[in-house]
Amino acid sequence: MVSSIYKKDFNIDQAYRQLQHTFMSESGVEEYRVLFDQLTFWYENRYLMELSRYTDDLIETELKANWPLQDIMQQKNFYRTIIRPLIEGSRERVFVVISDAMRFEIGNELTQHFSQRLNAEVKLIPMQATLPTYTQIGMASLLPGKITGISSDGTVFVDGFSTKGLNNRNKILQLNEPDSVALKLDEFIPLGKEEGLALIKGKRVVYLYHDNIDAIGDSSKTEGNTYEAVAQTLERLKTAVKKLTGTYEAGRIYLTSDHGFLYQTSLVEQYQKTESINGDVFDRNRRFAIGNNLNTPEGTVKISLQYLGLEQEAVIAKGLNRFTAGGGLRFVHGGAMPQECIIPLIEYRQVKGKARKAEEDRVNVRIASIQKVITSYMFIVPFFQEEKVSTHLYPRTLRAAFYRNNERISNEITITFDSEGEVSGRQTDVVFHLLEDRYRTGDVCVLKLEDVSGRTTEIYAEEEYELKLYSI
Repeated sequence: MVSSIYKKDFNIDQAYRQLQHTFMSESGVEEYRVLFDQLTFWYENRYLMELSRYTDDLIETELKANWPLQDIMQQKNFYRTIIRPLIEGSRERVFVVISDAMRFEIGNELTQHFSQRLNAEVKLIPMQATLPTYTQIGMASLLPGKITGISSDGTVFVDGFSTKGLNNRNKILQLNEPDSVALKLDEFIPLGKEEGLALIKGKRVVYLYHDNIDAIGDSSKTEGNTYEAVAQTLERLKTAVKKLTGTYEAGRIYLTSDHGFLYQTSLVEQYQKTESINGDVFDRNRRFAIGNNLNTPEGTVKISLQYLGLEQEAVIAKGLNRFTAGGGLRFVHGGAMPQECIIPLIEYRQVKGKARKAEEDRVNVRIASIQKVITSYMFIVPFFQEEKVSTHLYPRTLRAAFYRNNERISNEITITFDSEGEVSGRQTDVVFHLLEDRYRTGDVCVLKLEDVSGRTTEIYAEEEYELKLYSI
């Protein structure tokens, strides 16, 4: 089940986030309030609860003594296994964009967007974040070197050096690779070309830090805007990659995060609240505490930090619980739920010269209907993705609608065919609604498919359907 979280189950989190954001930001959706409330209840009280029970069992039986999962990239090994070999084996400049609290499903949405660029090779790698899943230890894990300690004020040290703040992270980077620099993304990207080049001239490794989701979600006053912050972050990161590849001719970019997050729109119930941790606490938030001699109230579990070589211990909240002390309760992280601890590592490579993704590099799609006859104003059209998405075949996005005499007579649907599964899981059923009108029996309409995967829109396919509607 662990692998299913980053292979398919993240789609549930993504769809739920998009639903919530649409409902909060769009007008004319109030008529769907009952369905919206039902979906919200199912996600927060059924799906997350079941997932939390599985996670708690896994922590209790396997992971509280030794956190790393097998067969998944570890955040603490990021620089050693990804960045250092590139620096030692080539002369290219590498950009690393670290966006605070960008969880895996957000990384997947970014990957799908970048994959549509004709001159890009994009790969999404799941990565297990360091536990507890909070900013200071996550940011430290992404630096070169090894975490060597945590002081009583919560400062995390790498190779004996403080990781708190941009200046200290710059020092650690430059100790390992002199031609490195750490900058704030929102300060660097708006710069003109000459100003920007002056900051990265001669640099082999450029770390760009971005904090929008966590900054908004971690405040009780603004946590209700979490999903709006995600939407803003997606646009800013798209803009950043466009600027890096265009203005600065970036050939390789990595986008990742320090941790993910849990968010619920409904009020946190009393049963989800856990009493605060006592002991010699070095740092804490609503899902964890770290220090020495920590107690473990009901609804918590103690985690060994020996996997980091640390003597301290951590206590995390089980399930969906929150500690009552400090800050908002709806946006949380620090625990071991997959939404908190499975984070994205996006590898973006810019391909120079001839565009890599020609038409034949995308999966093929066909209409799977046997009978091309429409007998109802609301009907389903099945689409079949003929190949699975792979390193050589990329997703295809189609825009579909029915036309008669070149006038659209149905709703318009945009579908991305991006399944990596086997044949049985590659059919997508799409619901169309014909505009109410009197159609002559025997009239012909056309299902037009437009390919919107790349920079231009092209006709992908057209299929004729016969209309046999006898009443409105």
